[in-house]
Amino acid sequence: MKSIGRECKRVREENNVSQRELASKIGVCQSLISYFERGEADSAYILLHYIMFFGFEEICKSGVIGL
Repeated sequence: MKSIGRECKRVREENNVSQRELASKIGVCQSLISYFERGEADSAYILLHYIMFFGFEEICKSGVIGL
């Protein structure tokens, strides 16, 4: 089963956004983005910002986040 972090990474990469760029846009350090994408940081704050940045539908596309 894919983790939410890996799915968020896929979406970020498909949109050609670097970890550094995303971190700057949402006000966190790049290392926190990296930890989140590897599943080493469980952060609702980061997930919320991924959803705001890329859109809820895009993040949910793979079924990792179900309704």
